[in-house]
Amino acid sequence: MRGLVFWAAVKLAMVPLLFGCIFTPHLTGGDVSSALVVGLFWVLSGYLNTCSYLVAPLLVPPSQKPRASVLMTVAFQSSCFGALLIAYFIQQGMYGPQGAVGAGVTH
Repeated sequence: MRGLVFWAAVKLAMVPLLFGCIFTPHLTGGDVSSALVVGLFWVLSGYLNTCSYLVAPLLVPPSQKPRASVLMTVAFQSSCFGALLIAYFIQQGMYGPQGAVGAGVTH
C-alpha cells in the first residue's frame, strides 16, 4: 500500500513537467524528452490503475466489495471524462474553434 502511495506521489510530482513538455517543449529538452516523460506518465497511470483495482477489495469488508467496485469504476470513468474535458478547453484556449488544423499556416 505504501508503494502505491509513493508512485502516486511521483506521478503527481510529474504533472508540472508533463505540462512543461506540452506547452514549452523547447525548455524541457524537445521531442525525445517529451516522449520519455509522456511514456513514463502513461506507464505509471496503468500501473496505479491496475494496482488500485487489485488492492481496493482487500481494504473493505466482504459485504462492501461490490459497492467499492462500482465506486472505483465510476471514479475512473469520471476522471477520464474530466481529463478529456480539460484538454478540450485547453485546446480551445490555445487554438480557438478551428483547433490546431492550419495553426501557423498563412495563406
